[in-house]
Amino acid sequence: MPIYFFNESKINLPLKGKKILLKKFIQNLAKKENKKIENISLIFVTNKKIRELNKRFLNKDYNTDVIAFYYNSPNEPISGDIFISVSQVKKNAKKYNETFQNELLRIIIHGCLHLFGYKDYTDSERKIMTEKQENYLNEFLNILKKIK
Repeated sequence: MPIYFFNESKINLPLKGKKILLKKFIQNLAKKENKKIENISLIFVTNKKIRELNKRFLNKDYNTDVIAFYYNSPNEPISGDIFISVSQVKKNAKKYNETFQNELLRIIIHGCLHLFGYKDYTDSERKIMTEKQENYLNEFLNILKKIK
């Protein structure tokens, strides 16, 4: 169940020394959500790239922070790509008075939840997803505090 990281954005990511721990955490998230991972790629891209993907695959002509693509049937192990606009995450961090690292981790978890089948189209879906996302983020941040 490999999890890959690809940085195409040319912006340094605040994940140095945390990737192995993050991979294990994502694998544990999948277990908690009763999912199995075949492979997940986290692809960090530019605003230009995320906008192209958003327009091409979702018919939305604007930047977004994350887009997740799931390649298997719902009951099969998860194989998917999570595209993250690093510039958009940085903007969001500033807007919400959050650290770049924490906002990036939040968006990674958000993308994983999409691969696990969660949606955020309606208010009720958004509420469920946001609650899970924030709980998992806090769980991971607590792990990071313990290893410092």
